[in-house]
Amino acid sequence: MSETEDRLAAILDGIDDSFYATDRAWRLTMFNRGAEAFFGWSRAEVLGRVLWDVIPVGRVAGLEAQFRQAMAGTPLDLFIESPSRPGRWLEGRVFPVPDGIGVSFRDVTDRRADEQALRQREAELAHVQRIAGIGGLQVELRDGFRNIRSPEYLRLHGLPPDAAYESHEAWVARIHPEDRDLAHRHFCDSLAGDDLLYSAEYRIIRPDDGETRWIAASAEIQRDETGRAIRLVGAHRDITERKRSELQQRLLINELNHRVKNTLATVQSIAAQSLRRDANAAEARRAFESRLMALSRAHDVLTRESWEGADLRDIVEQAAEPYRGDAGERFEIKGESLRLAPRAALAVAMALQELATNAVKYGALSTSSGRVSVTWSVDRNRSPERPFRLAWIERGGPPVSAPERRGFGSRLIERNLAQDLEGEVEMVFAPTGVICTVEAPVPQPD
Repeated sequence: MSETEDRLAAILDGIDDSFYATDRAWRLTMFNRGAEAFFGWSRAEVLGRVLWDVIPVGRVAGLEAQFRQAMAGTPLDLFIESPSRPGRWLEGRVFPVPDGIGVSFRDVTDRRADEQALRQREAELAHVQRIAGIGGLQVELRDGFRNIRSPEYLRLHGLPPDAAYESHEAWVARIHPEDRDLAHRHFCDSLAGDDLLYSAEYRIIRPDDGETRWIAASAEIQRDETGRAIRLVGAHRDITERKRSELQQRLLINELNHRVKNTLATVQSIAAQSLRRDANAAEARRAFESRLMALSRAHDVLTRESWEGADLRDIVEQAAEPYRGDAGERFEIKGESLRLAPRAALAVAMALQELATNAVKYGALSTSSGRVSVTWSVDRNRSPERPFRLAWIERGGPPVSAPERRGFGSRLIERNLAQDLEGEVEMVFAPTGVICTVEAPVPQPD
């Protein structure tokens, strides 16, 4: 070997990569120490031999053709499983050299395994984030804001995959206008101060569907020895459903407070009228208990409906149940399905209870032959302003005459029911039995 060749061999022996070269007849002309260590052969054993006889290149599909392309002047990069040592992965380059080709490569098996393990961990983390609905993020702060967003973060925020490195300004612009200034100021103040933890809740408008969503952000702020924020690592969660539940809970509590006050006022009125001074004590007690039970039954119907209203048929059925007879023959109930607001449902229930109580004491329900018909309908041709009509009609009982004075029951029916239904109530004490009719606008649920 010439002095130049010796110097080149020494240089090649000093590099970490494995290297070998061939002439145009594919005879090995160079074989450095890295190649000796990888293949387990000395250069004395292989120099001068044909490449194909030493290294089984043909085991890798298409590799021999690529070597021949390099010989023709086309270099190529390699990332292959070693043809001579299966299970070992090589990264390198095949390139033309004077009078042949050169092959430089390194064993990247361990690096490949580490990369695969890292990808596996990243996939598992992404899977866990999807299950938990948590989007990860990292913000490098040494030189401005450099963001890194996880796939789940992008999904939560309605962003495309290529937005993983979105700008700081893009995040700010996505915050709901009503929350933007406060949320951004809080973020900047946390970084500028000495906080180690950051948390915030704010709304965003997702770019993909325009939907407004609530985000809970929490993060750790990493600082250098001077206290300057250098990195923020955190997570985002979509808490829209929680916010909606909290709002619904507040509304329900307010509604409950309102309904409790109304109920107590109703009970107070019932007690005052039922237990008036001139009333018989036993009779007053029975009236009071009966009216409370009617109120309770109406509440049962509304509770089943979560106090969002009740069907009129359910209200009538509940009121008639104690008096229907063994075969249900005492009542005829007929009418279409119609939803009532809670207030209207309670008013109708209490009015029906008073009518039933009076019928038991003086009217159709005081004899075995008496019957009661309760019907309702909506007919705008009859009255556009008050198309809803409900009628209580008694028959078959003893002769009826108008009372000398109107008691609490009558007032409850005529005044309260008319007020709560915003209509008119008429009580007729016909000889054949009491007839009570209600005409009002169509009751609507809240």
